[in-house]
Amino acid sequence: PFCLKGLWFPRVAGAGLAMSAVLEPGCVVLRGAVAMAEQRRLVGAVCRRVNAKGRGQGGGFLGSDGQLNSTPRRGRIYSALRDMPGGFVLDDICRQLVERARALDQAMPAMVASHVIAVYYSGEEGMGWHRDVYENDGEGDAPVVILTLGDGCEFGFKHHQNEPARYRVHCHSGDALLFGGPCRHIMHKVYRILPGTAPQQLLRPWSHLGLGVKAVEGRLSLTFRQTPALLGQEDRF
Repeated sequence: PFCLKGLWFPRVAGAGLAMSAVLEPGCVVLRGAVAMAEQRRLVGAVCRRVNAKGRGQGGGFLGSDGQLNSTPRRGRIYSALRDMPGGFVLDDICRQLVERARALDQAMPAMVASHVIAVYYSGEEGMGWHRDVYENDGEGDAPVVILTLGDGCEFGFKHHQNEPARYRVHCHSGDALLFGGPCRHIMHKVYRILPGTAPQQLLRPWSHLGLGVKAVEGRLSLTFRQTPALLGQEDRF
């Protein structure tokens, strides 16, 4: 990478970035941003949310039919931080991630998370190109904060539909991506999940996500958003 006016930019927009970096103003990757002890606490908070709300009762990753509730390969939980067991832990970690990103990137706005989306990926399938432009995706140019836990994945970023990816970045457990300010509506996708890369220390708490005894691997994505106007309206989403 090279430094320009205090900002770090990758010379090659590839998957091999080994350090935290500003991909471009408003788009930051943080390597090893969350220590293993905190990763375990975060997985534990999601497990408690699943068990408190009911695994197949709209509170977990499974629907009433026992299948993942988003797609055949993905389960989803949308929650206010205040409704998450140990929500203060999630809030504190998100604040630290934003502070670290802003220390690297002068273009990254401040953000106070109100909601989190937890997505469980059970296989290699990722998610296609999209922009976070909907009501529950965040307010103004406040950053979206994405934390990877468990299996790693490969992300892509670009600005325009008809161009190839500008950046392809591997994220592993404990890595975070933030995009806000001038990159708030950047297009992004998850190319693929990297099976078998989850740290061994996470495999035991992983088994309590309400997904069955075989679900000891996979990727858990925690996406933090600033949408305080939607507090109390989570069932809409």
